[in-house]
Amino acid sequence: MKNDNCVKPFFNNPNRIIREKELCQMISRSRSSIRRDILKGDFPIPIRMGARSKGWKLHEIETWINDQPRVIIENKNIKLVSGEKI
Repeated sequence: MKNDNCVKPFFNNPNRIIREKELCQMISRSRSSIRRDILKGDFPIPIRMGARSKGWKLHEIETWINDQPRVIIENKNIKLVSGEKI
């Protein structure tokens, strides 16, 4: 009998590590803008996986996405949910 409780599905596992290419596609940002935000302290720090490779914890990226401010578009004006004009 198969034991379905031993491993979470790969893509639904919040502890999964994603590489830079997947990250860029996931958040629609360039490598340089991600690096810039890391240096400013505005983006999760990657994990060193080898001499020339790095990755990010999926759950940290999902938290970062959920923490981004929401916007409302009214009459061609973009406003933050809090009411501040962008």
